[in-house]
Amino acid sequence: MTPEPSNPGELAVVLLGLFPPGLRASALENKAFRDRLGLSVDADVTLDQSDITFKRTELFKRIRDLYASKVAEVLIEGRGSGTWRMSIDNEQARIKLVNGAKTFLIPDLSCLHPESAERLKWFDAEVAKFGVNDARMKRWRDLLKERAIEDEEVDELLAEYRFTPRYVAGVIEKLFRQQTIRIECLVPDDLRYFDRLVGEPTAGMGLKEFFDQVCGPRSAELVRQSPLLGLKNVFLASSHPFGPQSLRIDDLPASEIIDFYAWLEASGDRFSQLGGIEWGISRLGQIPALEPYLERLAQLIQADDPKKPDGRLQLLTSLIVLVEGELARTGICRHRSPHWRRLASIAHACVLERAIVNTPIPTSDFFGWVMENRGSLYYLQTFVDMRQEPRWGPDFILATQLKAEFIGRIAGVDRTGASLVKSEGFREFLNGDGNDSIRSQVKFPHSFLPGPLEGGIEAVAVMPEEVESNLRKSLKEEALTPLSFVTLVNSALIYRVDAVFAELAADGLRRVKHQLRHIKSADEAFHMLTGLATVAAVTRSVGLAEEVRVLMRVVRRKPGIEITQDNAIRISMVAAAAHADRAEWCKYVGDCITEFSFEEVSRREALILRHHLVELRHVEPQLWSTTARADAAVLASLSSLSA
Repeated sequence: MTPEPSNPGELAVVLLGLFPPGLRASALENKAFRDRLGLSVDADVTLDQSDITFKRTELFKRIRDLYASKVAEVLIEGRGSGTWRMSIDNEQARIKLVNGAKTFLIPDLSCLHPESAERLKWFDAEVAKFGVNDARMKRWRDLLKERAIEDEEVDELLAEYRFTPRYVAGVIEKLFRQQTIRIECLVPDDLRYFDRLVGEPTAGMGLKEFFDQVCGPRSAELVRQSPLLGLKNVFLASSHPFGPQSLRIDDLPASEIIDFYAWLEASGDRFSQLGGIEWGISRLGQIPALEPYLERLAQLIQADDPKKPDGRLQLLTSLIVLVEGELARTGICRHRSPHWRRLASIAHACVLERAIVNTPIPTSDFFGWVMENRGSLYYLQTFVDMRQEPRWGPDFILATQLKAEFIGRIAGVDRTGASLVKSEGFREFLNGDGNDSIRSQVKFPHSFLPGPLEGGIEAVAVMPEEVESNLRKSLKEEALTPLSFVTLVNSALIYRVDAVFAELAADGLRRVKHQLRHIKSADEAFHMLTGLATVAAVTRSVGLAEEVRVLMRVVRRKPGIEITQDNAIRISMVAAAAHADRAEWCKYVGDCITEFSFEEVSRREALILRHHLVELRHVEPQLWSTTARADAAVLASLSSLSA
């Protein structure tokens, strides 16, 4: 007979043995779980600069002995590498490992020192080195002051430094120099990093509140600690004009600002350069020496070609898709607002951009590689986000739209600051009407569309009376064509559109029994349906969203008008954002995908639908209950098509 376990710890070990290795490891990583059951774990420690491995308990015990001056030298067995002599190298203040002709210095682990003062001295130096001093670090300082750190806590403490912007930026640049490009290594999977990168929000905090109450005070603290490094960090939050506007850096000497702008011109990312233009022009009265830097930065952005495969805008688009897609995969930001997550993902994309600018990485094929690996997750995550922030869609990150966004923001810079520009050429560049001026590149409506963080902000522009009058007239016509909806579709993201217009469009579709004349092509049909779905989303018109579903069925049956199932899903995901309530949104999405799952399709189309379904449920787990029938139908279809 097998003896029964005599205590809870033994019972836990027996029961854990019944679970898969991954679940066992996850449970044992939880210190509270181990402490409750009286369990302890040991681990192997491998030194970064070598393949030398030691048992953690043995290594840390001997380090403590050395710090306590109990012995001048100790011996320790390496796993498969023989016996090593350990001692303190006083000259370099590090612990030295020697085995014959081999000598290594291991990282400073003074957190293991028996004396509180020495532990705190080490801690304060590391905090200054990595530029992080948030509430988490303050708790660690209190712990180190109170007692010696336990073996299992060492890696937890060191992980705090590994998830700091300075540490991550260094690792990324090293990976690019080695041309080691694995997405999992390029995007941290811990929320601590992103909180430290752009600031940690309070639940329910709006966009403007976040920049004023979090980014503003944070910018003052970061530049106080280290002016140049702090400026490099705070300008990463320039994906919205609120970022530069919120900065509290006016107390810095002009020479520090100029040094930063010299770096920004040579090595900065495009969003930080854009923020630098906006902030710098508003400060020309105080720092006139910024003018030549601002002019060159603006010319750099103006000269960007969004169609160039290895251009900066195409690279930036790729990096944002990569980071957003990876965050969708890991789900670490799932409970944060879409605009905060997008601020954080764009900031990290800019960190990647800076690293690539300084390394010889070929980028011409980068966009295709990113879209193949994370494009689908990016698109589906953005469609899910539209339930909360319906005015920003996934195609708004494309390079052509980024260029229009950048030009629009430069054209809207502080007028008072722009009037202080002394260079005639720069004044003409900013305010003139010549072919090379910024104004000449402003494109309607693209330069006026919502920015990446503005999907949840209502448009402020009021629809002109003439536009409104023409819109009412076109929607009430006896016969409707795609042209009848053009004004409504073009106005949806530019002006405040009253829900009454969405209802007029829905009534019109019902009135003509969804029979629209003069649909010339599948492309025209797709853009019309996507536009009407956008109107439904922005106005939260559930009625129009339903009519879009019906209209799409009718249009897809028309001879010569082929709207693929993939595009039909895109239209449905946009229209779903008419439902702000999560349960209702899930039902609408589930109903649409279930309908598509019963269509007669090729094996390839069925595989694509199944792929979308799996990723959608990963991004929004509540879809499991509303897509069960669709999943069963697709699997049955795949089974029959493979037979």
